[in-house]
Amino acid sequence: MSQLGELLRQRREALGITLEELQSRTKIRIKYLEAIEAADYDVIPGEVYLRGFIRSMASELGIDQQEAMQLYQLEKEPVKEPVVAAPAAPPTAKEAPVAPAVKPEPATKPIATVQQPRSTQLSRSRKKPAKGAPRLLWLLLLVGIVVAGVLVWDKFAGQPVVDDPNLLPPIDGPTGEEPEPTPPPVQVVLQNPGEAKPIYFVHPGPLEVVLTAEGDSCWVGVKADSSAQSATLNPKGQTPSLTLQAQNEITVRVGNPAALRLTINGLDQGIMGGTKATDLTIKLQPNP
Repeated sequence: MSQLGELLRQRREALGITLEELQSRTKIRIKYLEAIEAADYDVIPGEVYLRGFIRSMASELGIDQQEAMQLYQLEKEPVKEPVVAAPAAPPTAKEAPVAPAVKPEPATKPIATVQQPRSTQLSRSRKKPAKGAPRLLWLLLLVGIVVAGVLVWDKFAGQPVVDDPNLLPPIDGPTGEEPEPTPPPVQVVLQNPGEAKPIYFVHPGPLEVVLTAEGDSCWVGVKADSSAQSATLNPKGQTPSLTLQAQNEITVRVGNPAALRLTINGLDQGIMGGTKATDLTIKLQPNP
C-alpha cells in the first residue's frame, strides 16, 4: 500500500473533504486525485505534472510538501538491501593445493647500482603528475553537477501546475464575484398637471425630497410619514434648504411657491411657481 496515498486519503477524510471539493480547490481532475491516492502514477501525464499535483494536494490538506515529496521519492526509488555473498567453503584435505617445488636460482653477482646525478632525479620527479590533481578536478565537476541539479529542481518544483486546457478543463460554475445589479432608474410622474394641489408618484423608493429657497424666503410645513415639522427657508440665511425622507408619503404646505425649488429623489422639478399658498403630495408608487 502506498504510504503517500494513504496519508493523503486519511488527511482528506479526517478534514471531511470530498474528492469533488478537493478538485474545486486544487483545479485537479478527480481521476488524477484518485490515481495519486491509489499510487497509480501511470495515469498522470508526466513527471512534472505528478510532482505539481502532489504538492498542491499536500498544501491544500495541510501536509508538509517536503514530507510528501520524500514519501513519493521512497516509493519511486525504494532502498535496496545490500547483497551479502555467502562465505566460500574451506577446501578439504583431499583438495588442498600442493605448492610446486621451487628450484633454487643460481647465484648471480649483484649488479652495482649506479647513482644518478641529483639534477636528473629532480627533473624526473617534476615530470611526474601529481596524484591529487585528477581527484580535485573530479570533485569540482561533481559539485557543479549537484548545484546545477538543485537549481533545475527549484525552477520546476516551485512552478504552479500548468492549466493546460487538454489536461485540466476549468471547473463548471462561477469563478469570481458576480457584479452588483444596476439599480433601476428613478421615475417621478406628475399625476395632475395644471391643478392647484400637485401629486407626484415616485418609483423606486424610499422617498427623498429637497426644498430649496431661491430669490426670496419661503415658509414650509411638512409631514414625512408620521413626522411633522415646519421651517422658514431663506437663501441668504442659515436654512436655505430642507431635506425630507420617508418610506411612503410626504406632504408639503408651501407659503411662497414662487421662491421654492422642488427636487424629488435627485430629479430637479424646477421652481413651483404661483402666488398663493400651495399643498403638494409626493407618494411612493405602490405597483409600478
